[in-house]
Formats: sequence, C-alpha cells, structure tokens
Amino acid sequence: AFSHCLNLENINLPSGLEIIDVHAFEYCTSITNITIPSDVNFIGEGAFSHCNKLKSMSIPFVGCENTNNEFSYLGYIFGAPSSKDNNTYVPNSLEEIYVTNTLFISKGAFERLKNLKLVYLSEGLMEISDNAFYKTTGIKTIIIPSTVTKINDSAFKESTNLTNVILKCDQLSLEIKDSAFMDCNMLTNIDVLSADIDITIGKNAFNGCINLSNLDILNHTSYIGESAFSNCTSIKEINISPKTIYIGDYAFGNCSNLTSVYISEKVEHIGFGVLKNATKLSKLTIPYLGQTIDDDINFFLGYFFGGASAEENSIYVPNTLEKITITSSKVIGSNAFLDCVSLKEIQVESENTIIKQGAFTNCTSLTNMHISFTKEYTYPCFGYFFGTSSYLENNIYVPNTLKEVLISGDGDICDYAFYNINSLETVIIFSKINYVGLNSFKGCNTLKSITIPYIGTSLDNKNNNTFTDLFENVPNTLTSVIVLGGEKAPKYAFNNCSYIKSIYLASSIKKIESYAFSNCTSLENININNNIEIIESYAFNNLPSLKTIIIPH
Repeated sequence: AFSHCLNLENINLPSGLEIIDVHAFEYCTSITNITIPSDVNFIGEGAFSHCNKLKSMSIPFVGCENTNNEFSYLGYIFGAPSSKDNNTYVPNSLEEIYVTNTLFISKGAFERLKNLKLVYLSEGLMEISDNAFYKTTGIKTIIIPSTVTKINDSAFKESTNLTNVILKCDQLSLEIKDSAFMDCNMLTNIDVLSADIDITIGKNAFNGCINLSNLDILNHTSYIGESAFSNCTSIKEINISPKTIYIGDYAFGNCSNLTSVYISEKVEHIGFGVLKNATKLSKLTIPYLGQTIDDDINFFLGYFFGGASAEENSIYVPNTLEKITITSSKVIGSNAFLDCVSLKEIQVESENTIIKQGAFTNCTSLTNMHISFTKEYTYPCFGYFFGTSSYLENNIYVPNTLKEVLISGDGDICDYAFYNINSLETVIIFSKINYVGLNSFKGCNTLKSITIPYIGTSLDNKNNNTFTDLFENVPNTLTSVIVLGGEKAPKYAFNNCSYIKSIYLASSIKKIESYAFSNCTSLENININNNIEIIESYAFNNLPSLKTIIIPH
C-alpha cells in the first residue's frame, strides 16, 4: 500500500484497522516512529522491511498475529525467514519496542537483536517463551509484568548487557525455567516487588551471571534447580529462606567468592556439590548433613562440596571454612567432619541430635563447640566425639586448641568425661542436663569459667552434692562460676575453693547451707537472688577478699 514511499515520515493508523498486509510499508525509509493499533490482528511478512530509520515501534503483538506460532518473531514483519535472522533484517536504528496487547512473547521473538535497548511489556502478558530474548545484547533493564507466570527456557540467555531484572509478580507463582538468564554476565540485580509470590528456579537459570550479587529472589523461592546459580562469582552471601524446600545439585557451584551461607531448617532436599569450589567460604549454617534429614549415606560435610566420602573431606571442604552451625539434624555420624582441619567453631543447636563416635576426628583447629547430650545416647567421655571411648585418651584425641564448650540437651555427662583436657577455658552446661559426672572436669587445669545447671552431680544426689565433686581438685585458674538451677547451695558446696573470685546463684535457689562458701579466700563478688529464704550460720565464713555481696531483703 505504501511501498517505496521514501519521503513518508509520519503515519497515523486508525483504530479499527485489522490487517496490515505483506510489504505494506516496504522501503518507507524516512519513518522513525510507528504505532500499530491494538485492533490489528495480522501483520504480513516484510510489512516494514527496509524501514532503515525506524527508531521506535508500538505493536500489539510480536510477529504476524496474536497467536503463538512459527512466525511470532519480530524479524518476520521485516522480512526475516527465521528468528535467527532477526538481527540481519530488523533495522539497526530500532531501539525501542512497546508490546501492548498480548498474552505471550513467543519463541525467539527478539532473538539476537543487538541494538534494541528498550522493550516494554504490558500488563496482561502471561508467558515469555523459549529464547524470546536470546542474545538480545542491547537491553540493560527488563521489567516483567505482574501477570507473567512463566519465563521459559533460555528466555534471556546470553543477554550480555542486561543488568537489572524487575519482577513485579502479582500472581501466586512464577516459574523461571532452565537457563532462563544463563550467561547474562552483566546482571547484578533481581528485584522482586511482591512479598507473597512463590518462585521456582530451573536448572542453570542464572548460571554464569558473574556480576550477580543481589539475591533477594531467594526470599521468595521454593525450588532451586541444578546449577541454578553456578559460576555466579560475585555472590558473597546466601540466605536460603524457610520458603525453600528443594536445592538441586551444584546449585551454587563455583561461586568462588562466597563467604557466608545460611540454609533454613525447612529445606527438605540439599543437592550434591551444592557449594562445590566455594573456596572462600568461612561460615556455614545447615539444617543437617547429607541430601535429606534422614540420609544415612551422605552424612559427611564434604558432600556439600563435591566429595564422595568422608575420606575426601580434606580435599573438597574449603580450607577457609571456620564455623559450622547445624540446626536440626537427627544424627551426626562417625567421621562426619573427618579431617576438617580449618574448622574453629561447631554449633549443634538441636538438643535431640545424636553425635556418633569420631564425628569430629582430626578437627585439629577447633576452639569452640556447642553440642548436645541426649538421654537416648550415652557418651563415655568427651574424647568420644574425636574417636576414643576412654577418658584416659582425652588429651590425645581432643584438639589442644579447644577453649570453649557449651553443652545442651537432657542427657548425662559421664564421670571423668572431660578428664585431662588441658586447653579448656570456658564450659557452659545448660539446665536440662540430667547428670554431671563425678570428677568430670578433673585435670582441666586451664579452666577459667564454668556454668553449671546445679551444684553437684545432680539435683537429687545427696552424696556428691558439692562443687568440688566435679573436679577432685578445683584448678587454680578457675575464677568464675555461674549456677543456673537447683534449690539450694548445700553444706560445703564451695568449701576451700580458694581461687574463685565470682559466683552467681540462680533465682531458683532458696537456701544457702552452713559453710557453703567457707574459705573461698579469693572470692570478691557473690550475687544472691531475691528468692533466698534461709542463709545458715557460717555460710560465708572466712572470705577475706569479699568486696561485694548482694543480699535480698
């Protein structure tokens, strides 16, 4: 109709127009902008071919008609035989496209367009198909309308100048499928504008996005596919929210600048090698060891880093990893942390976790441990966790770097449990522990501070009911004692503990018996709670160093 109108600059197409036929505006070389009304339902092949000054277009759909077919790519209306030829036929001058009235962006719609800088997608759009923006290298920001529910395979793959993705997300769910943003190597941010959306991320979806650092998307994600964020080398911190239930193999593999990872205890599946080659990782929080909480094969730390057995921990676990927190594991098996020589701190938060013999064998740099003693399992000595069942070998198996131990749970601490562990400085035993063994800290000659659940070996033990029963000889390094429970400070409870400087008594204690603190010649401070009802005679006999004692009314 207007073919070869070389000087035609402006076109106002009327509403009600339904068809623009083949070659309709061919060689209209002076047109710079065109708006196609939403009533148009067909645009013929090559309708705008050789419109070489066209800068901006507003179109109701991409391709020949508003259906998802083999001609639904932008180059079709410029004469391109396939989407792979988009860049050859679409004029280099075209920088802006406004798509105003379609449910889907079809396969290859904007594929390989190098000069296109802006694509506006209108509300009502539901799906972005495979390869829709594959190698569309001019676009820097894309706003995904709130109505979109699917971004399909390789939709934005190798869009190498894309820096920002904004997901408006007003639907219940959004699927980001395999390789959707793979190798978008300038992508830095993915912003999610809805708090309630459930996002699933497919295999390789963001693999190779080497500048991606903002992972707000993980707060909204229930499924993370295999290698979804592999080779994202700018990520430094990962927080997997309680919404996530599945993490695939190698999901964060080769994220070589990761320093901190937190995985929620709600996760039900953690894939093999999920953190492979995270060579700068220093802090890791995980719900359990292995693929699932009931995995009895892969219950070793190296599984997360690509190791096939516990014997490969030393090869695959990064030598920068210093702190591990395990939040909900049922069992920590033998050799789980074998040869993890860089670890300095281990926290086992669940009070019901069973720890098997040798779980921490050859963890030679450990300084801090928080572990549980459960009543369902008996630990003959503390060295048991490092490979021995004899307290006489504690000083051989327990690393000489260990400074602090916190013990939770409702189990028993056996007699002589910590015998001769000469590096210990701080011990905290929480109040649910049922029994603290006779002479359990004998030979701990560097101990400075201890927190105990009650005075003596148990709440109802009438024979071994003094503080000294835990030591035989209280070390001269011990200066601070905190008592968390019990109803009384028994007779002679701290008698002759001549090096202790500070004692704090729990609010549950109501009675202090005779000579309870007698001859504590270095004692400077005693904190007595407001519930004390009885203080017997000579309770504080011979305390020459006492500076402060708080006695209730």
